[in-house]
Amino acid sequence: MRTLAEISLVAATLVWGVTFVVIKESLRDTSTLVFLAVRFTLASVFLASGMAALRRKFEWSGPALKAGLLGGVFLALGHLLQTAGLRYTSAPKSAFLTGLYIVVVPLAASAVYRSRPGVNEILGTLIATLGMAFMTFDGLGSALKFEMGKGDLMTVGCAIAFAGQLIVLADPRARANPDSLTLIQLLVTAGAALGTFWWVEEPYFRLSPRLGWWLVWTSLLATTVAIGVQTWAQQHTTATRAALLFATEPVFAWLASVWMTGEGLAVNAAWGAALILAGVLVVELAPGRGRVV
Repeated sequence: MRTLAEISLVAATLVWGVTFVVIKESLRDTSTLVFLAVRFTLASVFLASGMAALRRKFEWSGPALKAGLLGGVFLALGHLLQTAGLRYTSAPKSAFLTGLYIVVVPLAASAVYRSRPGVNEILGTLIATLGMAFMTFDGLGSALKFEMGKGDLMTVGCAIAFAGQLIVLADPRARANPDSLTLIQLLVTAGAALGTFWWVEEPYFRLSPRLGWWLVWTSLLATTVAIGVQTWAQQHTTATRAALLFATEPVFAWLASVWMTGEGLAVNAAWGAALILAGVLVVELAPGRGRVV
């Protein structure tokens, strides 16, 4: 079951990687919070309709409610910072900086659940983090320089928020009803966007065929399906392993950006991608994969 869960997480990560480019393109036609309000409202409707059609039980109390509300706060904050940051940075760089949560998760999981990451997980995290550095820095050797604009700072904040969501979802007490847990998170995020878009920024929304397709992609596939897969899959793997698998997201975003828009990074990004994948393989191919948190 763990193998299936982790394959599912990689599939969800592929969708999210492409979504960086999709969101970057969508922001030509809509303001940040309006986009998030529409995306997560549609996603909530899709999931609630699916649960009703399948007669899935809604659970609005106990650990699922608590975890859903807290996870939803982290999810909302993460998407707000990430989407706003995409106005000021490139899609590949946003994905790479978002991936910094792979550094936060093992440390936070150890503190919250008092579980010590394995040696292979620590090593894999360090290798993948080095890969993130290669992808974020411009140039190599004496020409090495680090550029951090306001969009990049927003994205670092989003990485911390997403790390918080991963830790919340790792709580075994909240895993009994993943459908309800997912729906609560989506509703919290939709509510946060709906309650703030009209006074935090100047709202605008120009519906076009391109934006319509991108909203379907982000709300149905990248939100309802992918977050549902994440919530289910994290019942069968650790928070640290999930974070390492999600480290492939920048690689997918980089490839999608080059393919869809021609927007890429320096040559050293290829080295970074290779290191990220190596870090994931160090964890996945190592023996002793029995822990849950």
